[in-house]
Amino acid sequence: MGLILTLSNEDLRLMLRLLPVTVKGREDQSLLPLLPWHVRAGIRVDVPSWAARLLEAEGKVEVEEGEHTIRELDRLIHKEDITARPTKMSDSILRWMILRLGELGKTGPSQDLEKLSLAARELGIKRITKIVKYAVLSLEYPDIEKKIGSRLTLPERVVYGQVREIIADWLSLEVGGGGRR
Repeated sequence: MGLILTLSNEDLRLMLRLLPVTVKGREDQSLLPLLPWHVRAGIRVDVPSWAARLLEAEGKVEVEEGEHTIRELDRLIHKEDITARPTKMSDSILRWMILRLGELGKTGPSQDLEKLSLAARELGIKRITKIVKYAVLSLEYPDIEKKIGSRLTLPERVVYGQVREIIADWLSLEVGGGGRR
């Protein structure tokens, strides 16, 4: 989550537009070709934020933005401490953290935002450590990707893929072709 603080405002806005948001359909409808699924009245579904905003403006869905707490982050940090694989973390928590941490630059520091920043950093370090470990292991055991892929948020999946590529390239150059499979 330290990466969040280094992204430009434009990058942050793009990432927020891609993160899934939970919406509840107001009526049954097919959203093709906009989205590859149907929205049913009263049923919750995750769609990219940009699509949620468009559909909400047209009155087709209600956006359900969850408010999270630092206590929730503390529970996630504890789970990360006791599990070998990254724990499942909802994109809504990541979205909430990005939005709240974005307030640091606008409103100035507050005690709550500083606590959030520290907790997000701790959680990020624990998760990125596991992501790097599994990126290395995936070169020998490709099935590992199936085990952790669903546990990673969208930005973490990007980081995982990039780290895996860097390690594979290094191994193929330094170790003589042992990196790419």
